Amino acid sequence: ALRFHSVVITEAGIADATDMLRPAHLVEHLLAVREAQRLGVPVHGFVYGAVSDGWEWADGYCPKAGLVAVNRSAADLPRSR
Repeated sequence: ALRFHSVVITEAGIADATDMLRPAHLVEHLLAVREAQRLGVPVHGFVYGAVSDGWEWADGYCPKAGLVAVNRSAADLPRSR
């Protein structure tokens, strides 16, 4: 049997240009964490990759990766969930 002292999941998330995959991806990962804990894995942390959408060197602002979307076409850069 595997024994873990402590597990912390870091940089969780997915960059998605159409923003269609991200919500389900996050829910599926959180359900998997809950199942791992139910099975006795000591998951002590889950860190999502980014709070807000940001600049990606290869793709600019195109892929959405943050928990909060930023509307870059509006002058005041409104945020939404």
